[in-house]
Amino acid sequence: MAHDEGYYILQARAILDSGNWLAPMSWGAPVFDRTIGAQWIIASSQKIFGYTSWSSHIPSLIFGLISLCLTYLLSKRYFGVQVASISAAILFLSPIFLDHIHLATQDIPLLAIELVGIYSISKAEKEKPGVFHVISGMWMGIGFLLKGFMIFLPAIAIVPFVLWRKRYLLTSRLFLIGFVAGWLPAFAWIAFSINKYGYTVVSDLFNKLLYLSGENIFAKGPFYYMWNIPLFTLPWFIFAIHPFVYGIRNWRDDRLFVFIGYPLLLAFLLSCFKTKTTYYGLQLTPYISILAAYSAVLLTTHHAVRRRVIGFIKILGICLFLGAVTLLLTRLNSLLVVDTNIFVLILFVLVTLSITWILLDWRESGYRIFVRLILCQWVVMVALTQGGLLTDRNPLIRNALSSNYDVMQIVKDQRVSFVKTSSGLEASDSKKRILIALAMKNLNHSLISNEGMSEGDLAWINERDIHLLPPGDLSVLYSNDDLLPWVLVAKN
Repeated sequence: MAHDEGYYILQARAILDSGNWLAPMSWGAPVFDRTIGAQWIIASSQKIFGYTSWSSHIPSLIFGLISLCLTYLLSKRYFGVQVASISAAILFLSPIFLDHIHLATQDIPLLAIELVGIYSISKAEKEKPGVFHVISGMWMGIGFLLKGFMIFLPAIAIVPFVLWRKRYLLTSRLFLIGFVAGWLPAFAWIAFSINKYGYTVVSDLFNKLLYLSGENIFAKGPFYYMWNIPLFTLPWFIFAIHPFVYGIRNWRDDRLFVFIGYPLLLAFLLSCFKTKTTYYGLQLTPYISILAAYSAVLLTTHHAVRRRVIGFIKILGICLFLGAVTLLLTRLNSLLVVDTNIFVLILFVLVTLSITWILLDWRESGYRIFVRLILCQWVVMVALTQGGLLTDRNPLIRNALSSNYDVMQIVKDQRVSFVKTSSGLEASDSKKRILIALAMKNLNHSLISNEGMSEGDLAWINERDIHLLPPGDLSVLYSNDDLLPWVLVAKN
């Protein structure tokens, strides 16, 4: 995916090709619109395993496993092993989580770091100062290197828990040592960057924050997460509602702060921030998973609630089945034009979910109900993954750049550049440029002019700019409809 996954992979690759581990580079220029922690991690993986799509995605897979383990441990600490096992399975099979562990971005590493912090704070005891005290102070600085100022939202959201239940951490020497140690790399990175590039360039970190916190193309209304998070965590969000209300009424210990107060305050802070995206809501998924898993316990004794919840899910199942029928009819009547494989995949997912949900029996135990739902969700997510919807996001461009095609035979291991465009790029053209760049084995990370090309040099150029050059100056080597407006040329 070009944005933001391709952006991070290219910046990581630029680190290795240039040896510059200080600045996030975009087409040869330092661009401090984000921090550099994720790029360091991806570059390190590429250094160890070589530059491949697989190596770029290894960090997200590793941090995804860490997130699952910490969700299990956090749930086990407060609710026991059985609930912990269910909560980890629910998180893994949540569409938003499984989607993002297939992306080489900051979001899964950020989630893992936040869970490290929350779990360490919950484990830190006054009478036993140790490693958890250190980690409780360290995670915020590491999180800043990964996601910039976004780390302050979970840090603020956990403050009530610290003040009411863990106040002794604020005077703990180990906590302060961890806090300083965690922020030291971030401050060192900023200081060295200012020294080399100047404050004006590095200040883009703050300018980006101001841009995202104001009116922009990513700004959405205050109720965005009220529908977005439930949609991307179905059906588990429905099960989490009862434990949420139950916890508010009955919990007066750490659970009230960790599983009610923290996610509620974090959701509020995310809603106050003008820019809203699906992946910001990813930070709430472990707590939805844990609450949903705990409902397996509550529903065993609360029969009336179990009946209402299962009844509501049955209604959703009927709606999904009607959606599948509508999709099939529109396809048969040629009203829907979509790739056959994608159509079959979506129809399979809708039918599988709808039938499973409709056939749920409220008289069964909460655990048996969850086994049915988890197995169904596993089948669906396997189909979506193996069907390519979560792993093959741009199949036409991938096919056009496949090693079996002429373009890769022409390029081989030669160094390839991109020629500066004569005017601004549309979003789709920028997307294709990133995806083409990712496929080049030997890439010049700086944009060049036509005059900067020597005889025999290869470059991708916007086709509209070819006509602005002297006749015979360039030879077109490769053109493909799926890659337009970019064509591969050689300097004569």
